[in-house]
Amino acid sequence: MSKVYKRFIVLILLVVVISGVVIYTTVDINTLKNLNRFQPWSIGLAVLAVGLGMFFDGSRLMHMVKISNEKISLYQAVQVVFGNYFLALLTPGATGGAVAQLMFFAPRGCAYRESDRARYCAYAAIHLLFGALYALYFPS
Repeated sequence: MSKVYKRFIVLILLVVVISGVVIYTTVDINTLKNLNRFQPWSIGLAVLAVGLGMFFDGSRLMHMVKISNEKISLYQAVQVVFGNYFLALLTPGATGGAVAQLMFFAPRGCAYRESDRARYCAYAAIHLLFGALYALYFPS
C-alpha cells in the first residue's frame, strides 16, 4: 500500500474518531426530541440566504475589481467570496477573509501590480488588527 493511501486511511480514521467523540459528548436524551421539531424547509431557507449573500458579495467584488481596470466574471468573484467565507469561519474574529481574497485574486486573472502590493498588505493588516481587537473586546 502506498504512502498516500496510508495517510488517507489515517485521516479518515482521525475524522471518524473525532466525530465519534464529539457526538458522544454532546448528544443527550433530549436530542431526538429536538430533531423531531426540526423543520426541513429551514435548510432551504438557509441555503437561499447564503446564496443571495454570495451573489451580492460577488457582484460587489466584481464591481470593485472593475474600478482598477481589471475584469473578473461573477463566477470567479463568487469563488473568491466562497474562499473568503470559508477562511473567515476558520479564523478567530473572521480575520482570514481578507487574506483569502488576496490569495484568490491572482489565479482568477486579477493579479495586483507592484504599486498595489503595499495597499493590499495594509488592508489585510488593518483587517487582521480590527478582527483581533474585536475578538479581544467581544469574547464569545
